[in-house]
Amino acid sequence: MADSEELPLAEEPRAATRLATLGEHLNQVCFRFGEAGALGVVLIDASSFACIEKQFGGEAQQAALNRLGLLVRELIEDSLGIGDLVLSGETGRNEIVLLLFRESAEPRYYTRELPDLERRIADGISRRGGRVCYPHLRETPPLHIGSGASLRNPTARVETQLRQAIDEARGHAELNTRSEQRRRRKQL
Repeated sequence: MADSEELPLAEEPRAATRLATLGEHLNQVCFRFGEAGALGVVLIDASSFACIEKQFGGEAQQAALNRLGLLVRELIEDSLGIGDLVLSGETGRNEIVLLLFRESAEPRYYTRELPDLERRIADGISRRGGRVCYPHLRETPPLHIGSGASLRNPTARVETQLRQAIDEARGHAELNTRSEQRRRRKQL
C-alpha cells in the first residue's frame, strides 16, 4: 500500500498541508473495519479552535487544525499500522480522528495501547503544540482527547459501529474535560 493511502492527505493544490477528512475516506474506513474485525478511535477535540475562526477567519482555523493533525501523526507515527488513518473529523467539527484497525483477537491493544496513545499525544502537544496555532495565538488552546473501540458485529451496519466508536471517544474526551476542570477548581 502506498504511503498516501496509509496516511492520507487531500489531493488538492495545498495537499501538503490539508489533512483528509473522515467523509472523504468513509468507504475505505468501512472496508478496513470490516476486514480487520476491530476498530480503535482516538479523538482530539479541538473545538477550542473556534476562537481562531472568529478572529482570523476560516482559512486560519483550518490551517491550525491541519497543523494539529500533522503533529499528531508525527507524534504517534511509530505506532500506526499499515492501514491506520489520521483524519480531520466530521464536517463542521474541529477534531482530529485516529482510526486504528486491528484484528479482533488483539483486545490488549484497546485496553492498554489506546490509553497510552492518548497520553503520548497529550504530552507531545503540551511540549510541541505551541506552533500549531501560530501566528494567530501565542499558545495552543486546551485540547481534549478520548478513545473508543468497537469489535465488528456482523449483524450491525459498519457505519453504525463506526459512529458508536467515535461517539464513545467523544464522550471520553468530554469526561476528561470535566475531570480536568474539576481538578483545577480543587486547586484553587
